[in-house]
Amino acid sequence: MFMTIIEVIAFIILSLGAIFIIGILCSNSVNSNSARKISADDFNKIAVALGAIATVAWGLFTYGALEQRDKAKAELIDLKNRIKDTESTSFEVEAPFIKGDGFFYITPTVTVKNNSNTAIYVKLDQDSLSVTRVVAKGDQPIPLETFNPIFYQTITKEGKAPLSNITIPIGAERKFNYLVQTNYPGMYYITFTASAMDSSGNLINKTYDGKPVKWFSSAYVYLK
Repeated sequence: MFMTIIEVIAFIILSLGAIFIIGILCSNSVNSNSARKISADDFNKIAVALGAIATVAWGLFTYGALEQRDKAKAELIDLKNRIKDTESTSFEVEAPFIKGDGFFYITPTVTVKNNSNTAIYVKLDQDSLSVTRVVAKGDQPIPLETFNPIFYQTITKEGKAPLSNITIPIGAERKFNYLVQTNYPGMYYITFTASAMDSSGNLINKTYDGKPVKWFSSAYVYLK
């Protein structure tokens, strides 16, 4: 439906006014000495009134259609710009590791490059980074244990300060560094997910096929 509520109300009022005018015109044509008869002139008057109603209706319909078209066009342009910005933003996971005496340190690093024409705002969750030790049975990975390290802004004797809201300016690059210790060699699957925010820090809740849309990157690393 193209017509808004206000437009529908206006159309109803105009239609009622037109009908009222038709009634007056028809009443004026009544012969005082006989029953009411509608002459050809009356039909012309009715046709003119109905034509006016149709003209108003078509005008409202056309206005609403053009308004919806312009709105859809603006939304399409905005969507294209968002897609372009998303394609210009990259998230890459790397997972170097250090072998100790009977243990391993995995140091996942997420590199974010913003090559778009607008700043991006990243929301990290406690499980944004996931490090899972896996084995494979055929083409099916089987999880054995999972770690969810947190990204810290500072780590001092006084405490640790996690960082969850990160702004990446236009043309900038940021690295998120994590640390996981494990005693087991083998294959590890590392994933990174993050949500997008607007400049006010509000989450941009987009869905596709009923699932939330998030930034994602992953990598495998084999410890030996």
